[in-house]
Amino acid sequence: MPRLRVSDPSRPTTRPRWEPPLLLLCGAALTLAFPEADLAPLAWVALVPLLGALRAVRLRRAIAYGALFGLGFYGTLLVWVSH
Repeated sequence: MPRLRVSDPSRPTTRPRWEPPLLLLCGAALTLAFPEADLAPLAWVALVPLLGALRAVRLRRAIAYGALFGLGFYGTLLVWVSH
């Protein structure tokens, strides 16, 4: 029985180079949803690029994308520690 293919094998499987910086930026934007900036609706908007980037990627790349998003989020969220 042949294996089911979801993607077109004739298309290249390389991902855009703008995804990692965008995920870092969106993780940082999620910080603005917290009380000091109080832009709560931005929390929903900041998650959209992460969810879009996770569509049709393998587990290893999904873990890397989640780590980049988390690094951008926690890196900017924990700025208060230095104050």
